Amino acid sequence: AMSAAGPQNSIVLWVAVLLAAWCTFAMGGVVFGVSALFPALYAQNYKSSACSARCSASAATSTAAVGSWPATTKRRLAEAGEFLSGSRGTLLEVAASAVLRGRSLREGSFFDRLSGKAEHSKAEHSAGESKPESRNRHDAPHRRELPLPQPHAHSCSDTCPLGVETKCCDHQFVAFSLAASLAFFLVDAAAAPWGELADRRGGKLTLAWASLLSIAGFAALAGGAYLLDDAIVTAGLLALGCAGPGVFNGAFYGTLELIGTGEPKIRAALTSLNAAAFDGSALVF
Repeated sequence: AMSAAGPQNSIVLWVAVLLAAWCTFAMGGVVFGVSALFPALYAQNYKSSACSARCSASAATSTAAVGSWPATTKRRLAEAGEFLSGSRGTLLEVAASAVLRGRSLREGSFFDRLSGKAEHSKAEHSAGESKPESRNRHDAPHRRELPLPQPHAHSCSDTCPLGVETKCCDHQFVAFSLAASLAFFLVDAAAAPWGELADRRGGKLTLAWASLLSIAGFAALAGGAYLLDDAIVTAGLLALGCAGPGVFNGAFYGTLELIGTGEPKIRAALTSLNAAAFDGSALVF
């Protein structure tokens, strides 16, 4: 006959198995759910400095390109200065904006349209010569007039607004993806050190240290969101990625120590549920 302590001990062990599987599932959700933080971190302008840095580099490159133009091009730009300057910005800003937009700056076409010389010469030509209407209709080129460049309308020149849950520029997305990739890399890189700690010091101590590290990671995410500090947020992401394997190994080895060697069925159930919880967290989150 089984003693009264036998069923109670079995229930405790099964509860421990379920808690270990839940720890694995929840921490796996934290690790694999890093990608779900993209809208929230975009809203707090995480890594938005990459946009302004790239814009400054592009402006410097455009300024250098303007400086290398031929003397005749610069002279035509100076002639169009009275029309371009004022509300549309300085001549250099207009030229740099045109370079950024990939606009072709050809002599005799671009600057003539900007200064109005093309329309003026066309009017003088029409007044001085009389051509058949049919010939004008078939021979006159039908050109689509290009809009004037707006030097202050470049998207990267504006400050990324708070509260927008989409990327401000592609460079912000790349910088964010790099930080998230480093966090995912730590999930695999930290598995071996945490496993070694679990073998030497036991699963309970491993779980305790990993839990403290995950708490520190969550605190860093909250503090970085409050202070709008990218370095603190990045540290939080890396801390959570590093803590993930510690929680997995700590919960698994700690529960194995609790079960012992007398319950092979419960040990098998722990292994199966732990693996299913880890894979399930990747699917759900």
